[in-house]
Amino acid sequence: MKQALKQLLETLDEISKTHAEVSDTAAREAMAEAIQRGFVLGQKGYKLPDKFAMFSEAGDQLVREALAAFLAHPDAVFSKNRTPDARLAAFQDASVVSGLGHCYDDYFGHADDVQLSEARKALAQKLLPPKDHLPPYPRKKNYQVGDWFAIPLRTKGFGLGLVARTKRGQCLGYFFGPPRISPPALSDCAGLTSKDAEFVELFGDYHIRIGYWPKLGKLASWNKNDWPMPVFASTLLGHFTAHYPDDDPSADPTYMRSTKEELKGLPREGFAGSGAVEIRLTMALDAAAFEAMRQ
Repeated sequence: MKQALKQLLETLDEISKTHAEVSDTAAREAMAEAIQRGFVLGQKGYKLPDKFAMFSEAGDQLVREALAAFLAHPDAVFSKNRTPDARLAAFQDASVVSGLGHCYDDYFGHADDVQLSEARKALAQKLLPPKDHLPPYPRKKNYQVGDWFAIPLRTKGFGLGLVARTKRGQCLGYFFGPPRISPPALSDCAGLTSKDAEFVELFGDYHIRIGYWPKLGKLASWNKNDWPMPVFASTLLGHFTAHYPDDDPSADPTYMRSTKEELKGLPREGFAGSGAVEIRLTMALDAAAFEAMRQ
């Protein structure tokens, strides 16, 4: 089962490089439902849907193919002889990590035992609007390089984020603490430097475009040279450094062979959905509360 799960995570990592929304909340929920029905519950005659809340038909197709490959993997097929709760436990194996450092939770979220998670899903269906009510991706750009944002944490409060580069809906962001109970102001961003960041991430701008991340504005002292495009560590196919064009986080990087020692301290390569950024920042700033919430 570990081999099937790792193959799935590696494939989703590859998809995230060109379709960053694969780790956004809507896509995560759609993929989690497919795993729940097709693998955990093993519903007879289940067919994967055509859409997974991706921004394009090509993205939906890539996700569908990745999940189909997982369901057809010999390890996954063999696991169908086990109980649903045993299959869920095998899928939620946090020891299986992709080359980019992602586990099942980054792409599917965490579910409790099958009976409990089904009850929660039934309650959610009553409380939440249908998935097709999620705002469509706005075509009009509503932000610029140098803008600061309040980042809602998954526990409570807010962190801070800066868009340092952007093109074609993909951004380079610097993200900061400490957690703040009330929404921060632009003045809270003054004096912060790139070295103060909790982490640097390449990410998709969906939650910015729909207004979920409150925009704080741009400081008059903004200088892009103070917020460089970093060199990233790539470990998917070995040890490499990934070099992106200074002004284009959506471009394909140039890879240079490196050593494990030389990659230490470099940010990891890969694009995250804006929802995944919120989770990572929450774990960096409020880990204990986040873990308690998931119990």
